[in-house]
Amino acid sequence: MPSAQSHLIRLRSKRTALAAALALLIGSPAPAVTLLESEDTLYNLNLLTFFHIDFADQISGEDQPGAPQQVQGFEEARLVGHFSSQLGTRWSAFMEVEGTATRDNSTLRVERVVAKYQIDNVSQLSVGRFHSPVGYWNQYYHHGRWLQVSKDRPLQTEFGGTFLPAHHWGAMYERSFRKGEKIIDLDLSVGGGRDEDIALADLDFHDELGLKHGGESAGNGPHLDSNWSVMAQINIKPSDRLGSAFGGSFWVGDLEGEAGDFQERILTAHINHLTDTAALLGEVAWVQHDADRGRGTSDSYAGYLEYNFRLKDWQRLRPYGRVDYTDIDEDDLVYSRLQSTTRLSLGARYDVSPSSALKFEVRRDRFHDSGLGSNSLQAQYAVIFW
Repeated sequence: MPSAQSHLIRLRSKRTALAAALALLIGSPAPAVTLLESEDTLYNLNLLTFFHIDFADQISGEDQPGAPQQVQGFEEARLVGHFSSQLGTRWSAFMEVEGTATRDNSTLRVERVVAKYQIDNVSQLSVGRFHSPVGYWNQYYHHGRWLQVSKDRPLQTEFGGTFLPAHHWGAMYERSFRKGEKIIDLDLSVGGGRDEDIALADLDFHDELGLKHGGESAGNGPHLDSNWSVMAQINIKPSDRLGSAFGGSFWVGDLEGEAGDFQERILTAHINHLTDTAALLGEVAWVQHDADRGRGTSDSYAGYLEYNFRLKDWQRLRPYGRVDYTDIDEDDLVYSRLQSTTRLSLGARYDVSPSSALKFEVRRDRFHDSGLGSNSLQAQYAVIFW
């Protein structure tokens, strides 16, 4: 028979779960808590949350057809909840839920849901919806903006963007082991391809073999779905975290839709150097789309280089600068919505407290296809709820 003490433990656990759920809904700062815990402490549910709110103000440059529209003032607010649980000695589960509010609407969606089996001390097998292991940034920085120094992700890895796949369903094998003074992280995955479909610009069907651009309204044309993919990533890093790390990834998948069928190939390479007070992050990506019906092959490129450092006499302030570029092949039908862009970002992160940060940034965007450009001020307040 359960004891009175065990009933009291369960009651307290239910109250803790309710309090944590309310913290997630209203965004109140709270420490990381255990929502549910059994008497043997094996089965539990842990919560970690992030929140950020963005502002933007355009300094110069006019909104014109073909150029991305600039948001003025309030841009968006996001609340991200990480739920994790140890389901047994080898089994665990993880779920990431994101709520986003913009001027126009609000959404709530499951970004990741993963069941994981620990094979041994260095390897594990997972199934579910993942961040695609394509590119360093997408694998090692997640939805919580507090985790990164810069206000936004690089152009090639923007959530809601198109250039690199952000999520996919499937199975993933992960292995992390030491080789001398280095640690090697290896990720191998097979799955259902891109989890977000790609909306093409308006296209006119002119003959049986090809399509050509027929309008300026992006997103109203055909959509492409992805059914399968194979991918892998390797990252070689120092065992003490500081020093140089390098690696790369590849992706092979399909894209299908009214606009035709395409085979997609992606290669990325990255190199990073970390010290106690500074970080240099660099990455390049190549995407090739091989179209059916004799429409040829296109090659598009992207990359970024970021440097950030902590001031010696003002440890809370971390200035940073980053250059982003995308070079979109004019014959790339899959990326018909994208423009070749160069972005220069100069800013600083100020740690208000150990769990919150303010970021201010001056940004210059140049859109090579249209010859247009814009300058803007960016700001963000980011929080982690331990």
